[in-house]
Amino acid sequence: MFSNKKYEEKNFDTYLRIFPKVLAIKGISFLKVHLLCDVISFKIQGQHYYKSSKALAKDYECKPKTIQDAFQELESDGYINTQPYNDGSHDQYLREVEVVDMDRYIYSDKYLSDIGFKPMQIVKKEKVAESGWPAVVAKRMKKAGVKTTSQQEQKATTPELNNIKTIETPAVEVPVIRNETAPTLVAANNVSIQGDFDVNEYLTPRKLAFLKRFEGADFGEEKLTVELVYSWSKELLDTFFYVDDKVWKIKTKEDDGHDLWENIHGINLSSIGGSRLTLFMLDKEEKQTDSYQLNWEDFYGYLDKRGIGFGDLTEDNFITLEQRKKQPLETV
Repeated sequence: MFSNKKYEEKNFDTYLRIFPKVLAIKGISFLKVHLLCDVISFKIQGQHYYKSSKALAKDYECKPKTIQDAFQELESDGYINTQPYNDGSHDQYLREVEVVDMDRYIYSDKYLSDIGFKPMQIVKKEKVAESGWPAVVAKRMKKAGVKTTSQQEQKATTPELNNIKTIETPAVEVPVIRNETAPTLVAANNVSIQGDFDVNEYLTPRKLAFLKRFEGADFGEEKLTVELVYSWSKELLDTFFYVDDKVWKIKTKEDDGHDLWENIHGINLSSIGGSRLTLFMLDKEEKQTDSYQLNWEDFYGYLDKRGIGFGDLTEDNFITLEQRKKQPLETV
């Protein structure tokens, strides 16, 4: 017989355990079984799970998109929850994962019965795909008490989205924007201007190109059209675009390897990986007016010191951060 030896687990490297109860889940692929077990293997050791799709794709010899799709399907089917994660030691936000009702998979049926454990029902989540995103935003608006109907004081006569032609925007210094497409606009007629707010100035070519992706989608009790959007107040428009902590995530690394965000104050953030990010601003013609680069660590340190997020970063903060060229960031 082979000799048996008991090993101490405390010095083990992180390892993947395959849990029989995960294997027994009907209707999920072996890749998803592996991913679920990988998450559990980390969590039972008290560790956060934030492996990137790129790293996992290398392990499984597949495309990062395959891993991304698997995680998205696991989340939409109710097996996992995900959220952005950064403990300050990473140069970008990562995706942290937890398994819903994990105890059901790691303990024996007898033990669970003895402690009176009742497993949760796995419920599919509302899928937040591009076509369904306006409906999700509409619910958030309703919860916040913001009307989503077109019966508002501001009215406009505007072109149909399908009459807006798509052209390439002029190249700018930030590579993420260079391939962005924007519509050729026809000026809206009879648009009322409330105070200093002009809807024609607010709805830039980039915003209209973004809206065009959702043409005809359900939005509350209405269909999302450009006429509807032109009728909104600034409050409603801000709620629609900057719904994620006052940030409009135009692109994310999960989509195509690039982060391109704009906050409610018009500050743009671009990152294509690595330890640095670019902050920049655009003029009314969406041409870059000013930009500079920062280390992610310095950037988060600045935000943490002031107790704000990127959505709260103002033009004054933008100017202050730019002073890093003249003096150490810790002093600005």
